[in-house]
Amino acid sequence: MADTKSESVSVDTALNSCQASNPLSRKINKILDTRLDNDKELLESLRSLSSILPENSLRARRDLRGDIERRHLAIGEDFLRLFCDVKDVSS
Repeated sequence: MADTKSESVSVDTALNSCQASNPLSRKINKILDTRLDNDKELLESLRSLSSILPENSLRARRDLRGDIERRHLAIGEDFLRLFCDVKDVSS
């Protein structure tokens, strides 16, 4: 019986060390260990993403990068336009 228990412990130890060396397992465990209630930055990011990605479809996920880049470009263009207006007023 003692041999079975020690074998079980050694198998568990081997599995844990294998999981620790596997990058995917580490990432999954890190995500599963995260407390979403306390991570304000993550919650804010998810809220922002939900306004950009209203549905979770294959097409929407494929288009997400382009949508974000277009939004970023529009913000930059608005900033440039407003900055030019300020420059014209001060000249």
